[in-house]
Amino acid sequence: MSVHLGTLYHWSPKDRRLSILQHGLQVMAKPQVHSVAFPWVCLGTTPSSAWGLTLAEDQQEVEVWDLWQVQLRDEDHVQVLEGWGPMIREVRVHNGLPADRVWWVGERDCHAGMALQKKRRR
Repeated sequence: MSVHLGTLYHWSPKDRRLSILQHGLQVMAKPQVHSVAFPWVCLGTTPSSAWGLTLAEDQQEVEVWDLWQVQLRDEDHVQVLEGWGPMIREVRVHNGLPADRVWWVGERDCHAGMALQKKRRR
């Protein structure tokens, strides 16, 4: 049985934008957030689920993050990680995704968002 995953999302530091526009999302790219490079591209089913996969809130070096929309094809090597029940927690693609299948959606100022959350807690 074939399953259509629909639109998937990936967050990356803004300083990677030009490279992603030129080359797409690559496996084993030099890590900026994690300490090791991964042999997959990590995707979420929504922008917020993809954000949860970044560990961005633990990283102070990256101020602005880009959101990318990704289109998969049948030939992609995909691994779906389940969450609780039928929910998809993460989609890992074990091959690069060329630039013609990756679209820049927008950006998020991580520090502004955290400052607003702290202000709301007071």
